[in-house]
Amino acid sequence: MWWFISDPTRLLAERGAIDQLVAEDIGIENVQWGVLGSDLALKVDVDLRIGDKVRAVTMTYPLIFPNAPPVVRPIGENTYWGAHQYVVSGDLCLEYRADNWHPDLCGAVMLRSALKLMAADLGITHTSGWVLPSAHNVTQGQQIRGSFYRMNMTTTGQAKLATVSGIQPIKLHQCWGPQSIMVTLTTVTEQDNTQWVDPTVPTAFVEDARLEGRAIAIAADDERLNDIQNFLKEGEDSRVFWSKFVTDPIANDEDRCLMLVTPRGTRAFYVRPDGSRPYEFAQIPPDSGQRLPTYNARLAEKTFAILGCGSLGSKVATTITRSGARKFILIDADVLKLENLVRNELDAKQAGASKASAVAQRLKRVAAGVDVKVHNFLLGGQEPGSKNDTVVREIASADIIVDATGNQDVFNYAAAAARLNQKTMCWARVFAGGYGGLIARARPGLDPNPFDARAMIDQWCARPGLPEPPQPEKDYASRTEEGPPMVADDADVSAIAAHFARLLIDAAIGGDDSEFECSAYMIGLRREWIFERPFDTWPINLGSGRLEHTAEVNPDVRAEGNKALLEIFSAVTGRVSK
Repeated sequence: MWWFISDPTRLLAERGAIDQLVAEDIGIENVQWGVLGSDLALKVDVDLRIGDKVRAVTMTYPLIFPNAPPVVRPIGENTYWGAHQYVVSGDLCLEYRADNWHPDLCGAVMLRSALKLMAADLGITHTSGWVLPSAHNVTQGQQIRGSFYRMNMTTTGQAKLATVSGIQPIKLHQCWGPQSIMVTLTTVTEQDNTQWVDPTVPTAFVEDARLEGRAIAIAADDERLNDIQNFLKEGEDSRVFWSKFVTDPIANDEDRCLMLVTPRGTRAFYVRPDGSRPYEFAQIPPDSGQRLPTYNARLAEKTFAILGCGSLGSKVATTITRSGARKFILIDADVLKLENLVRNELDAKQAGASKASAVAQRLKRVAAGVDVKVHNFLLGGQEPGSKNDTVVREIASADIIVDATGNQDVFNYAAAAARLNQKTMCWARVFAGGYGGLIARARPGLDPNPFDARAMIDQWCARPGLPEPPQPEKDYASRTEEGPPMVADDADVSAIAAHFARLLIDAAIGGDDSEFECSAYMIGLRREWIFERPFDTWPINLGSGRLEHTAEVNPDVRAEGNKALLEIFSAVTGRVSK
């Protein structure tokens, strides 16, 4: 129901308030009421007069009035009145807006404010002595949403540009979106031909920086700056604009970026080799402040071997990268299928790609300084034995070994690698149906070894009094036997992945001072099995780590073994010396 039909009292009050404005004889004239478009929104057209200047506006009441303010714009939305106007819509930015409107106010206050605005834009002081306050509190997103060409700025990039001298080559990463072109400065070539690379830009951006250009130091009073606005008009030529600042012509018929660095700041332009006009980039400045805990910096020193880059592994890898991790070994032989998109961190652009390779690129797009080794390899599958041994050794070199496969065979390899070099291992499972999951860790010297820990968890689940767990057709596993896939949605997997990532971060940097009292947790997401409610959590106390003693060897057997080894190494040494 339209407000002016359901609330006739308010309608009459609105008409009366505007009639009172007209009676004040302050410059609001020729009021005409009507409705707008098929929505039948109530509107009022008026003339605003200051001296001999007259401007016509229309004020439209929203359908949810009085809970939102009326909108005032010049008649003819293409009319531009100055800074107190939204460029895209043509609406006037008045003293009352959605952020400070109150239902007790009426449309007359909007027209009074518009009259003040017109007086200010014309440089006229109204006889009433009104002062137009400034209340332009808008976000960066509001400021640039009409800009097609956008440039991301970093704090380090801004600092580097301030040191530019003369003309220096630059490289930028370019990304085409549906409504904008976004570029990011990645590299500046110094005068001695060495390259400065922005250490805060995501690794993939640096590797794929293809837009070239020039950064030019220029005086604030350089007369060439006065010509820029003329070049930004239709019909102007980018090539001529480029030649005003750079001697060499645009090469290879490729787009370029021109950055003019002045003491007052930097202006950047997108120039084309085809004679079309240049475009100025709207710059997106960096935010200040620390967003991660300072102790997360220690994650960058650790190497994470992640076995399985499916739903769980892709999410966990991305989360710990956002949290500060930078070194990875990714292992998965599977490819991403369109059907996997229901709960994978990747998207359709990576469909058909190796999961491990695609996740590696994902991590490089998330953060700077990411170093990833990828093995498109089926651990424990039909692969060359020598390669299998090589991969296990590399897994054993990592600081944290992460089994995100849910596969028992892979678990055995990961656990063996963890025992080989006494490394921390963490693993997780999502229960079929998505009703919950398991997260666990095994830190050498602090927790039982992974094999014993798994056995203890199995014994805990088999305790008398606990109900039998549901018998699903399929639990989560990155490599499964023939049969239907596991049923669980993205929210289920994401919830377990978030808890698992928190456990990984703690295991990597917490040491003895862990925030987790126990080393294994059953986490419920809904009422099922042992879980009585959503987020019902069951800690499993595995106790402390048990020292593994090497069995005593008979001295005669030891001596015989040493003799055999000596013969082997002597033979090898002899062959090498020849």
